[in-house]
Amino acid sequence: SFGESQYKDKSGKSNPMYVLTKSQSLFIVSGYNAELRAMIQKRWEELETQAFEEAQRTFIRERARTGAVPMTNALKAQREDAGKEVKYYHYSTEHDMIDVMVLGMKAKKYCEINDIERDKLRDYLTKPQIDLIEFLQSRNTVMLEMDMNYQNRKKALKLLFIKKSVKLGISNDVA
Repeated sequence: SFGESQYKDKSGKSNPMYVLTKSQSLFIVSGYNAELRAMIQKRWEELETQAFEEAQRTFIRERARTGAVPMTNALKAQREDAGKEVKYYHYSTEHDMIDVMVLGMKAKKYCEINDIERDKLRDYLTKPQIDLIEFLQSRNTVMLEMDMNYQNRKKALKLLFIKKSVKLGISNDVA
């Protein structure tokens, strides 16, 4: 609500300041013009919605990025436990397997076809696609920890993909 306060300027001098709510600010900015007030309020709400949606995208992107870490750790542990060397392409193979199921192709090709920067791919995926990728990554992690080989994991993940994609409303002819 409306209140009087103070702030210090660059020189350190105290000056009066009024603390207003959003509605009070809009009222003062628009004066007595109801049409202008409605336009300002509509734009303010649009900006708030955009900021919220961007924050959601950032959260989902970060969650998806960090969600891949357990899978890569499990792959590394599985190979090391078997006395095998871990190469960069082992990680790519795991991600490609899941991307082909969800996107219909490897992420690299998907980005090329859709003119998307590779590190921005998650920004262009739908929430159901991201949810499905995260779901498959988590299940693949468990299968890696159970020492399942690649072909058996791929078969199991395809079955899980089919079941889950129906629930999420994703259709992909690859499955």
